[in-house]
Amino acid sequence: MHGDLAVCVQPLVSVLMVTQNRPHHLAASLTAVLNQSLQAGVELCLVNDGGKQMPALQQWLQCRAAGRGWTVRWLDLSSSVGQVAARNRAVSLATGEFLAWCDDDDRWLPERLEQSIATYRRVTRGFKLALVYTDAELVTLRQDLQNWRVLNRRQFAWTDVRALLGWTNPVVPSSWLYRREIHHQVGDFDLTVGHYWDWDFLLRVAHIGEFGRVPACLTLYGVDAQGRNASAHPLTMRADLQRLMTKHNLADLPSSNFLLMLDNPDLTKWQADSQWVWDGTLDIWNGARGVRYYG
Repeated sequence: MHGDLAVCVQPLVSVLMVTQNRPHHLAASLTAVLNQSLQAGVELCLVNDGGKQMPALQQWLQCRAAGRGWTVRWLDLSSSVGQVAARNRAVSLATGEFLAWCDDDDRWLPERLEQSIATYRRVTRGFKLALVYTDAELVTLRQDLQNWRVLNRRQFAWTDVRALLGWTNPVVPSSWLYRREIHHQVGDFDLTVGHYWDWDFLLRVAHIGEFGRVPACLTLYGVDAQGRNASAHPLTMRADLQRLMTKHNLADLPSSNFLLMLDNPDLTKWQADSQWVWDGTLDIWNGARGVRYYG
């Protein structure tokens, strides 16, 4: 099922999301997106990658988005094509000037979009800027029944992204913002590098422009303490990493993830101070109470 659920002319930013059978996560993440301080000019482009259809959640989103004058483009795939191909499908739905990603298990704080766009416009004056990102918090959570509790919070903030990209990926995808024309210039996400689609994309972006940083933790990256994140088991992604290293002529790099990066002494000199923004309340993780998903 694919339909525009609201009408908006020339949106400023397209928020891109991919999901599969995680309605609780999705509803809470959508609630955080809908709470953005950016008032207008937003379209939501969501691809359900072969998961169970969620007509009730779709209708709820339609009503909430319409109340803000936002557009929704929702695509239900009949079978799963995998997260990378699904992300490419999400890009094909987008019509906004800017693209911004939000994974369904991550959360945005209210000024995430507004500050990213302001930084992009401010920095681009006389500067070839390709992509803006915010700093992030890595939030380790454990689920008790339907609720989450926080076990740990750590800043994920780095200086000199360009230098680090040859060794690791220092930017959480849910913190990105870039012009749609940049995506078309760089090309679609590469299916052959699998889980490292984001690192590969940033390496390609680095060839055409610079990176701008918002020094505030406006993106919350959810880390499942029970190890249900794909990135929780980096050794299982070794074949994808090998293909990435071959493609970009990188050194033989160790398997890692965002949490392991923070404890790597070789990366300490690039860690940066950032502004804490989240007040620690759990509503942002447990949000959208009472929302039906399937009907």
